[in-house]
Amino acid sequence: MEKFKLGFTVGRFQLVHKGHEQLIDFGLEMCEKFVVLVGSAQESRTKDNPFTFEERKEMLQTIYGDKIIILPIVDIGVGYKPEWGKYLINTIKFNVGEEPKFAIVGSELGREDWLPQYHGMSVFTVSRDIIKTSGTECREYLLKNGSSSYISEKYKQSQLKRWQEIIKETIKKY
Repeated sequence: MEKFKLGFTVGRFQLVHKGHEQLIDFGLEMCEKFVVLVGSAQESRTKDNPFTFEERKEMLQTIYGDKIIILPIVDIGVGYKPEWGKYLINTIKFNVGEEPKFAIVGSELGREDWLPQYHGMSVFTVSRDIIKTSGTECREYLLKNGSSSYISEKYKQSQLKRWQEIIKETIKKY
């Protein structure tokens, strides 16, 4: 099967977990180049977004090195509407120099609704039921247990401890 020239996925990646890995691994199988858009890049040290963009980038680079292109995405307040999809496509085109022709997204919250209107875009949606975890659950496990079976084995123990401390410090505020 011929690969797509460029594809992408988008998420907050507030602790990269095995569900994220499966999405990205599939994207790498399907595409010559694969972009990971890190959403809510302007948010950090909040209950739902404890990690900075740079920390999330480090998590992704620990697993993938230079196999993926990592770009920050700031929230623009339109929700999951066609304007959001256009913003994502334009961000990729501006930074990579071409439009993606493949996207892999989670099916929750109507995420599949913001891309099909783009001509030539193949959109692959994945149900959260396939991988029953979330970043929130992984952060809770990490906080309580120092680990989780849903968190990548590729992380170093020192990284997990540092991220656990960030979560602890952030939770104290709330």
